[in-house]
Amino acid sequence: MRELTFMPAIKDLTTHPETYVTVAELAAHWGYAERTVRYWIEKKTLRASRIGGSWRVRTVDAIAFGRPYEPTFGPVASA
Repeated sequence: MRELTFMPAIKDLTTHPETYVTVAELAAHWGYAERTVRYWIEKKTLRASRIGGSWRVRTVDAIAFGRPYEPTFGPVASA
């Protein structure tokens, strides 16, 4: 039986700039839901390619995209 192997967690996107990462890997690295990353892909704000039926993002494109905002937790400040 063949053993499944997974990519180690992304620590630094600049290590392999021409590598493709999955939506799940990128979402985990950035701390967002996979749904959010797919939304950016669908809106064409994050460049991605369909490879083998799933979306892949080049690490250079992820770096260029950056993180548009930091997720915030806790109560909303009142005026």
